[in-house]
Amino acid sequence: HAYSLYNFTLKANEERDFNLLLYMDQNTPMVDANMNASWKGKITLSTEYQEEDTTIRKMSSYSDTQGMWGYKDKLTKIVIENKKSVKTAEDGGQVYGPFDESADGYGGVQSYVVCDASDENCIGYLQGTNGIKANEDSSYLFAHLKNVTNIEGLENFDTNNVTDMTAMFVGMINLQELELSSFDTSNVTNISGIIASDTNLRSLNLSNWNLSKINNFSGWFYGTSNLDTVDMSNVVFPENCSYFFGGGPGFKVKKLILKNVDTSQVTNMSDMFEGNSNIQELDLSNFDTGNVTNFNCMFCNTTNLQSITFGPNFVHKQDATTSGMFIGCSAPERPTGDTWQDVSFD
Repeated sequence: HAYSLYNFTLKANEERDFNLLLYMDQNTPMVDANMNASWKGKITLSTEYQEEDTTIRKMSSYSDTQGMWGYKDKLTKIVIENKKSVKTAEDGGQVYGPFDESADGYGGVQSYVVCDASDENCIGYLQGTNGIKANEDSSYLFAHLKNVTNIEGLENFDTNNVTDMTAMFVGMINLQELELSSFDTSNVTNISGIIASDTNLRSLNLSNWNLSKINNFSGWFYGTSNLDTVDMSNVVFPENCSYFFGGGPGFKVKKLILKNVDTSQVTNMSDMFEGNSNIQELDLSNFDTGNVTNFNCMFCNTTNLQSITFGPNFVHKQDATTSGMFIGCSAPERPTGDTWQDVSFD
């Protein structure tokens, strides 16, 4: 008879020992013939190498303190690496880790925390062979890392399977620049509060994002009132863009780059830029609004807006609503008059 005794996976550097015990049936007569019996058999060890799963674990909550996140108040920098290596500290510094940050618990993703001699000013390293795969639920991943000023290596972060980016970078109040153009967002449905309350953020690059499946972006820019530039070149917009860049005291940006965007599936642009009182110029020459039925209050209260450029595909259906489209601006509702320095229709 053949039996499968064990099926298991060994973690990195793990060993297992087994003892083979042979038992005689309790009813076997205790005679010399039986005492001299021999056992013949074979044990087969079948092995298979399995590539490490480099999916990072899901955060338990916005206040997760497992692994590297247990040092969140000391972290001033995050580095995402595409290989594993042992970290050391210099000048009397301290190294914590490695910590297992993998989703399956088998060490495919690990982290180190390297601190200076004062045990402060720490760098958090996230490591995975050939990069790290973001969890399908990546909500709160870097939430409230309040002293982090820089994240390096985001190009080593594979977001292809992510559906939820809720509050992913929320509360990173000392972060000044965020380069996310390498993110694949084609499967993301929720980006609510993704960078909310990042009060010192000056530059944000979301170019090449595909937001076609987004159904929740509530407050995604809320509290980022010091933004100088947001690059959204080549972005695919979702069907509903109501309040997309709006929200009163929330999202205020001086320069919004909208080159080669795809708005062909958008049906609702109501309040899209509402309350953006810092912006002075909008180039919407790439906007295709052929499917939009609601333009209500699209530019409401953009009080410093001086120039808008519309392109040949900025059209609307006969039954589309445009109520108060420019209300609260420094010009009449219709884009005419001396108070508008430049309104062009290409």
